[in-house]
Amino acid sequence: MVNNERGEIAIVLGGREYCLRPTFQALAEIEARAGVGLMKLAGRFGAAEFALKDLIAVLEPAIAAGGA
Repeated sequence: MVNNERGEIAIVLGGREYCLRPTFQALAEIEARAGVGLMKLAGRFGAAEFALKDLIAVLEPAIAAGGA
């Protein structure tokens, strides 16, 4: 169950629901994996100019922070 007050969201991948939690640790790991800051990474997604590695850089730390 996600906690909207903490900024968590649910995502379904392969028929399984995951909780994505934006902790500071997860955000720092996302930046390290993507090799750019969060704003630049968000710009890539907003402009639909992201690579699969960017998507993985976001999902893995956020899912891990969510308890999976």
